[in-house]
Amino acid sequence: EQFVTQADLWLDSHQNSPIRGELIDFYFKATAFSTIARLFDSHYQFFIERKSDGDITTRLFCMDPSRIFSRLIQRSTSAILFSATFFPTPYYQAILFGDNGKEGDIDSKTHSTNHTATIKKSDDIVPYSIVLPSPFPRENFKLLIHHGIQTTYRARQSSFKEVARVITQTVAVKKGNYMVFFPSYAYMNQVVEIIEQECQVGDIQVQAPQMAEDEREKFLDQFTLESQVTGFAVMGGIFGEGIDLEGTRLIGVIVVGVGLPQICPEQDQIRAYYEACNEDGFFTAYQMPGFNRVMQATGRLIRTKTDRGVVILIDERFTRKDYKELFPDEWHPYETISNCRQLEEILNTFWE
Repeated sequence: EQFVTQADLWLDSHQNSPIRGELIDFYFKATAFSTIARLFDSHYQFFIERKSDGDITTRLFCMDPSRIFSRLIQRSTSAILFSATFFPTPYYQAILFGDNGKEGDIDSKTHSTNHTATIKKSDDIVPYSIVLPSPFPRENFKLLIHHGIQTTYRARQSSFKEVARVITQTVAVKKGNYMVFFPSYAYMNQVVEIIEQECQVGDIQVQAPQMAEDEREKFLDQFTLESQVTGFAVMGGIFGEGIDLEGTRLIGVIVVGVGLPQICPEQDQIRAYYEACNEDGFFTAYQMPGFNRVMQATGRLIRTKTDRGVVILIDERFTRKDYKELFPDEWHPYETISNCRQLEEILNTFWE
């Protein structure tokens, strides 16, 4: 805090200094760190890490943001929060409102596009949720779950060819534009290499790490109403959300795996925190963030009432009860398959 105070005065009086640019960058970092430090409590962990070059970094890591969110909402007269991926509702109410989130009414009968509103009375937050049905025709959307392939980290080596076969089979049945989402670049590149060797898929576009804005736009521009492009991307990346490829610019999405975050100290701390609160730590730290990536990826497909397409989820875990309970209403009905023969039959029927 002393540094921030002194640097603020120095920057005002040294507008043309050659070190101003470098100093101001660190000044903003220190300011942000100091601001967050004022919020530090039992919901945070303090991380200290020694880098390979010997430098030491420190981070203030928030494991439970509900107290911060609820305080911000309390400052307003009212707040309306809405998203197509606010599901399951109790999970997001707990993150946004903490213990207060349990007081609201939850409509558990309809699981679709969620709009969560909060009604403020005095100093209490009373969340109220509304779940609205999808505006898109159900017959335009087909969901398939391929449970015959394991994509866990240990089983990935043996899944490359099987995943490649599903992709080539899907593209062969109906020519058009597809997006295939993977849990990592390494997994994606292995499958792309196999597909390129077999030369059964035409125009291939592959996401690269740290793509610039112009590279991102060039990638998306390849998806036209008449093109036949198969794009490969990672879940949770720049193409996993916030892109609109309407009509025949995208007719199919394939998601490989359940999107679990990589095991790391941060996620393990979140897991331990919620387990200490007698809650499901694995669900909060790994399963739900991963499933949110899956939902975001599948949401790239149907963007208007006239869009038509198919989603294929590849992983046996999608057939488990704990995952099926997370499915939004618009994913029903779905079909499960275990081989490419079933895949071809169902796709032919849908497209015909």
